[in-house]
Amino acid sequence: MVAAAGHGDWILSFLFHRLDVENACRDITAGIQNPVGERLGDGAVSFDNFTDFVTMGGHGVFVWSCYGIVIAALLVNVFQPIQATRKFRIAQQDAMRQQSQQSSREEESPSSATTLTESR
Repeated sequence: MVAAAGHGDWILSFLFHRLDVENACRDITAGIQNPVGERLGDGAVSFDNFTDFVTMGGHGVFVWSCYGIVIAALLVNVFQPIQATRKFRIAQQDAMRQQSQQSSREEESPSSATTLTESR
């Protein structure tokens, strides 16, 4: 650590102290293996077996539940509009069917009324 000689040298002493602390922490954690898995050079994590992958160092419950929630939300966002579209089409078909039945009834009733008046 550098001794602070001047009025503005306290900044330098703080920075060097900070570097000393970071180096000490790096030295302490250098020998500790990551509990989740071994880090590869490209930042990927490799696991010894599938059980280690599923448990993820004791955090598997949280990780997999988050994945489940996200997948469920995505499925709802995909299938809910499909279901709503189907219901809408069925409702439109029912309305068109009722309208065609009603118009066919109206066509039959005036013609039968004219035949009755013609026969008299």
